[in-house]
Amino acid sequence: MKEIVLSASSSSRTIKVEQLINEPDAKKINPEVKLANDCKFVKIILGRPSEKETITEINLEDIPIGSEIGIVFNSDNTAKTIISQVIVEN
Repeated sequence: MKEIVLSASSSSRTIKVEQLINEPDAKKINPEVKLANDCKFVKIILGRPSEKETITEINLEDIPIGSEIGIVFNSDNTAKTIISQVIVEN
């Protein structure tokens, strides 16, 4: 998974991302990320301090522009899963 910021999207099955590099040995990714035909979009809500997770499948449009997301890649460098995470203090 790479930590990135979603900055634009289109119906061409491609998203444009800005990668945030926090590790000196992090692999750089192309800012134009092609989505696999079966790409899934999930939202993870993490409740703290209980660490309870709720996972919901969502649409790309449900992820606000500028959000930090994670991406799981297929071996052909297409995005297999886009992950949006929200942390809720309870």
